[in-house]
Amino acid sequence: MKSMVYEDIFEAIRVCTPNDPVLLMKDREGKGTLRRNLSFEAIQTENGELAIMPRTGLNVMFYRGQADASKRAIPTIYRDATCESIMVDRIKLIDFSMAVEKFPQVQYARKERIQVDTLALAQHYGLKTDMLDLTSDIAVAAFFATTYLDNGVFRPMQQGTGSISHFFAFPGMDTDLPFRVVGLQPFQRPGKQCAFGVKLEQREDLMSLNRGNTLYFSQNPKYGQMFLDLFGEKLPNELFPEEAVAKIGTRIRNGKLVTEKAVKAYCQDASVTEIEVRELLREQEIVISKKEAFVPSSKILGQERKKTINNPFGGEKIYQRLMFLPGGGNLDE
Repeated sequence: MKSMVYEDIFEAIRVCTPNDPVLLMKDREGKGTLRRNLSFEAIQTENGELAIMPRTGLNVMFYRGQADASKRAIPTIYRDATCESIMVDRIKLIDFSMAVEKFPQVQYARKERIQVDTLALAQHYGLKTDMLDLTSDIAVAAFFATTYLDNGVFRPMQQGTGSISHFFAFPGMDTDLPFRVVGLQPFQRPGKQCAFGVKLEQREDLMSLNRGNTLYFSQNPKYGQMFLDLFGEKLPNELFPEEAVAKIGTRIRNGKLVTEKAVKAYCQDASVTEIEVRELLREQEIVISKKEAFVPSSKILGQERKKTINNPFGGEKIYQRLMFLPGGGNLDE
């Protein structure tokens, strides 16, 4: 690797943000506990919707961590991809976007004109997309930079080289940048991860945007374990709370089924013939269902409605700057 490799994740973080409290995990090891206190701010967008984003103050720095620095930072839909696999994944994205619209949380957000980013939701709930995750919380980036998932349990990387990228962006101002404010969506995972993102073309990666820098570090399982202790090893954990929508995302991604409605929508969007797409799906051993195969059960929807009727954002603190607060909160209205 041509670039300098820092001793560990904390020394790489020290270069990014020298005064970040996360450094105390190493510098004052055994003398205290780092606590995470999330809060969000509602910002009105140009189309009149409310985007609920993590409070970053004057910070315009965003981060991405990778446990294996040898891999390019490219969206999942383009990794080891073929034209056929990208087509299948895009159809599955449509199925997921239709499924989430059935949830009370999304219906509430639509009613109150709160931003819903279905692409970001798909990205965070297991679908392959053309979006690359970023976070405003360097501890979250460090978690992903120092751990890996093994049968439902996150474990610390034992060796190798990880990376942490820091990325400049000005939310709402960089109109020429494919930057997305994700933040607190109708479901919890994006908010817990202080999520932002960039939408990239197939030949692009994070560094091709020329907005930041990537630092490399040697993996140390001791320090990876510190981030596991902060967020939790076994799923569900602080960054991956248990949610019904996650099961639907996994089912769509891993399955060999798409719906006829999604196929028709894809053909219209991509300006291709349905006969051609059906033949390609058949070759990929993908079954087309005439029914809405991924609709949540009435029992699940009832449970979701009950959980969110008085608490549509999972108890997170939301602040506004002289803006009208959506009223009611009653999902049955």
